[in-house]
Amino acid sequence: MSKSTTVPAPGPGTQESGQGRPQPVAAPRMVKQRRRRPGLIALSVALIAAGGLSGAVLYSVSGQRTAVLIVSRDVPVGTKLTKADLAEASVALEPAVKSVKASQASKLLGQRAAVDLRAGSLLAPAQVTNKSLLGPGQQLVGVSLKPSQIPATRLTPGQKVLVVSTPDADAVETAKDAGLEAKPKTLAASVVSGFPCRRDGQRGRGCRGSGEGRPGARRAGRDRQRCGDRRRSGRQLMAVIALAGGLGAPGVTTTAMALLLTWPLETGHRVVLSECDPDGGAILPGALQGALSNTHGMRNLALAGRQNQLAEAFWRQLVDVTDAGTRDRLVLPGLYDPAHASSMGPVWDQLAHLFTGVEEHQHDVLVDLGRRGAFGPSGVLAQRADVVLMVAQNTLRSLQSAEVRLTALREQVGNAPEVGLLLVDRGSFSKEEVQKHLRTDVVATLPWRPAEAAVLSDGASQPRKFESSELMRGARTTTQKVLAMVAARRARLGPPGQISRAVADAR
Repeated sequence: MSKSTTVPAPGPGTQESGQGRPQPVAAPRMVKQRRRRPGLIALSVALIAAGGLSGAVLYSVSGQRTAVLIVSRDVPVGTKLTKADLAEASVALEPAVKSVKASQASKLLGQRAAVDLRAGSLLAPAQVTNKSLLGPGQQLVGVSLKPSQIPATRLTPGQKVLVVSTPDADAVETAKDAGLEAKPKTLAASVVSGFPCRRDGQRGRGCRGSGEGRPGARRAGRDRQRCGDRRRSGRQLMAVIALAGGLGAPGVTTTAMALLLTWPLETGHRVVLSECDPDGGAILPGALQGALSNTHGMRNLALAGRQNQLAEAFWRQLVDVTDAGTRDRLVLPGLYDPAHASSMGPVWDQLAHLFTGVEEHQHDVLVDLGRRGAFGPSGVLAQRADVVLMVAQNTLRSLQSAEVRLTALREQVGNAPEVGLLLVDRGSFSKEEVQKHLRTDVVATLPWRPAEAAVLSDGASQPRKFESSELMRGARTTTQKVLAMVAARRARLGPPGQISRAVADAR
């Protein structure tokens, strides 16, 4: 007999398994309702509002622009400003940038340009003045020269010149008939500004004023007296000397330091060593033994150059290396990071102008160009120097490197500066052999004295009688020979006659 079994249907609290048997079902989880906190909600809203407001303020400040004055066209130095010379521009300025607000335009009209103003540049307060650029007894005179009479090197504002007025043929004949000699007249002057001349026999724009300006008789009376005083005291002309080297660490910086400490100085004169090696400076961590931080040096001039304030910033970066604090032997430390050389591109040309015009301040300038500084963007410093000295040891390795660099240097600078060799006597080649092979005059030879050189390169303790050591005696002799080269160059580039005699007497 069969029996039938009834399986109850799954209820709401069970579920059917895969075999058809009911299984227990988990009770649903009761979610407790969260309690609202009005204070926390209000704080969140306040923080969101504050963040949005701060962002709006920062955006407004970063985009804030100021109406300032810019130069609308080129304005030569000494020219009175007019409305046509100025324009208004709205720019965002850093706090350190000096500018003139557009609202002050009316006050500048009638004032004079203290420097040459270039179109499109930002106008700075120091670039205009309400004072006359000429002092008592001074006159601004234009001098017209033939292309053959223009100096081979560019004249720069502030540079001292000696203007020679030669008698014409009629005056010579008249003097001969009277039994007299027609002598050229000389006049001390200072360059103001101007424009370059064409060398094809035709006058270019602005050739009046010896091709560069500040010509003629500015400071005539006062400079003539000072010129005579300086000639009687022994030296008249200041010099710019560039030193370069090659491979093998020939000792360019050590040589430059030796010349700095032995350079002959008269009362009131100074000598500046500017470390312009693009590969970085060595004096700050070397001779100065890190006594100063990186707050001084070449890198600070990059920003000043872009703001047209290089001349002011330059003097603030100089470091006195004298024990007595006389500030007559000064150093401009070089770049502490070679990566900064990329920002110095436009500054090298400004430095070259500053160095060639430094005579006005009675400074001689020594320029340490290192291994690469005589070429590339910084090569302009070599082109505008009075003398370029290639430092090399009389070893085969060093002389081979010097030969290559001398060839490239002559192609770059031409005959403008005097080029010579300064030997460090470490090898076996004689002075005569070096001159014959490299076809370059050996100006002087310094002895190889590592212990004495370490004082100049690494700040080592000075040995007894260091100042009268063989190395320093050799450096003193070298300075006299270098100054003789400067005198020869000035005589070669200057007009014949009186200037040649004046330059020969200057040293």
